[in-house]
Amino acid sequence: MSIVELRTRAERCRASTFALPVVATVEEARQLAREIADQLAGLSGREALLCLASLHDVQAVLASRVARLQDEMAVTRRELRLAANAGAACRSYGEAARFKPRNA
Repeated sequence: MSIVELRTRAERCRASTFALPVVATVEEARQLAREIADQLAGLSGREALLCLASLHDVQAVLASRVARLQDEMAVTRRELRLAANAGAACRSYGEAARFKPRNA
């Protein structure tokens, strides 16, 4: 994959409001990093600077995607805590309902 293709993927991610991933797996990201490093090694100074500028744009997209995922995880954690608390309250209510006073 070329740097241009990577930037295209990043733009798709940005256009989807960071819902689409830039890469699908860790292994794909590692392979991509190796390919990009090889490409940069073969470029002249000016070409390398242009590619680094493109990679900076990709990095900004990745940072935004990570922030979105962190926000989604925080919401999910909050929802899970609320569900767990509701379950505990139901159990507590059920136990209280089974309690029979001695003078009854």
